[in-house]
Amino acid sequence: MRVRLVQRWANLFIASTWVGAVAVIATGGNAAPSWVRTTSAGGVLALGGFGAVLVACVFLRLRTIKRRLGRAVTARREAPIAAPSDVIERAFAPLVESRAVRDLSVAVILPRRHIIWFPSGDEKVRETRLYEIGSLTKPMTAELLATMIADGTAAMATRVGDVLTESSLPDSIAAITLEELVTHQSGLPRLPRSLTLRCAAALSGDPYRWLSGPALLRSLARARRAAPRGTYSNFGFAVLGRALGERHSSDYARAFDARLLRPLGLANTYVDPEGEIASRLMRGHDAIGIRTPRWHFGAVAGAGGVCMTIADGATWLAAHIEPPSEFREIVRMVTQPRAPLGGGRIGMGWCIHEVKGTAIVWHNGGTGGFSSFAAFDPAHEVGVIAFAASAHDAALDRAGFEVVSECATRWGRS
Repeated sequence: MRVRLVQRWANLFIASTWVGAVAVIATGGNAAPSWVRTTSAGGVLALGGFGAVLVACVFLRLRTIKRRLGRAVTARREAPIAAPSDVIERAFAPLVESRAVRDLSVAVILPRRHIIWFPSGDEKVRETRLYEIGSLTKPMTAELLATMIADGTAAMATRVGDVLTESSLPDSIAAITLEELVTHQSGLPRLPRSLTLRCAAALSGDPYRWLSGPALLRSLARARRAAPRGTYSNFGFAVLGRALGERHSSDYARAFDARLLRPLGLANTYVDPEGEIASRLMRGHDAIGIRTPRWHFGAVAGAGGVCMTIADGATWLAAHIEPPSEFREIVRMVTQPRAPLGGGRIGMGWCIHEVKGTAIVWHNGGTGGFSSFAAFDPAHEVGVIAFAASAHDAALDRAGFEVVSECATRWGRS
């Protein structure tokens, strides 16, 4: 649960505990003046009590949002469905009405690249307003790898140690292949074990902010492949992004732009944008609607650093449903099931689950203040992509799956 107020209180409570302990020790430990001990204990108790009240208020706020969402969903459950817009309204409108998500933008792609937008909104806004897409970056990183495989620049069997040659890696880590990274089979933990990362997460709410490229490689050199195969790993995709940048003889952002964004015409998609471009980012919100700082991904950009508009998101997803000739082999590679993951399978970056007997290709994403979801049914040529300026809520995924499944059944290509 990402709630900014609770994080701030936790930081303050920890700091007050340390200050109180240091004050008591500095003034003689058990022999410290009574006013020092009383003040220290009183401060800790007061903040602890405040924290308990704060957590209770947050819990009640979340309960209220869930109740509103439940009522909104129930109110629309029996609504007649005559067109795709009815399905979209039934699935996504309750999220907006209940404030479970904020600033929601959805594109539903039907056969022959017919796109329905929710809300209908202003075309200019759809083409300029940026969202952090978090882990929805991972399928895009996988597609970057696929372009390199297609032209012989890399192979699934390429070893990390053969690419990241500037770092002295132990044999077990150097032996990790790009295939293991892109399918979450590497055995690397979910996150790098880094004091810098932990401090950034605790103090700033921007967890990857101070994790540099050299620090990432040092964490990799110290890492152990102890996690079970199929462990979802941001660390693994951060390493993959770094390796692909090296293979392109530049960095991840340049490789991403040259090999994926420009060929697909994604003019409003960026890796870790700064300056004027960053000013177009929506303001993110946590689970109870408090504004959050943006996330800077830097060295872990390959795991979640992409920002894009919903218009670009629709263009990107449509290229998977009816691929242009130069992208057809890439789509085939990334959607081919390769390994088990969770309750389904994984291709290259993309998850593959069976819904009502049909294979749905999907992924979601979340940062401190944003969430994303994309899914498509290749057989029926239907897909949905949704961005929101609020922390991830599973209700967004449920709505997305509902729309894909229902639209594929009713209006998909047979």
